[in-house]
Amino acid sequence: MNCPGCPNDMTDMTLEGHLCPPVAFNLCIACQAFWFDLYENLHLSAGSTLKLMKFISEHPPKGPALLEQNLHCPRCNSTLHLTHDIQRATRFSYWRCDRNTDGSSAS
Repeated sequence: MNCPGCPNDMTDMTLEGHLCPPVAFNLCIACQAFWFDLYENLHLSAGSTLKLMKFISEHPPKGPALLEQNLHCPRCNSTLHLTHDIQRATRFSYWRCDRNTDGSSAS
């Protein structure tokens, strides 16, 4: 799969799921974007989320970060929309695809 934020290929990564099988998703080493299909992000265990953040911090981006620009869904090529959310007291933003019925998102 091509990264929605840069011209590089994304790498498959699998981490432990919380009360479910391991979770496979896509990660771009070059710009640190990651792509979750339908609810994959919700299935990551707390330890896996920490492993993902540690991996990203140990591999600095080789290109620009995903900023407000014209990004496209790697599944259907429609424009991604910047979305703001909150989990407990933590605010975060991510890019999501409205057209892709599986609820995919890139962070």
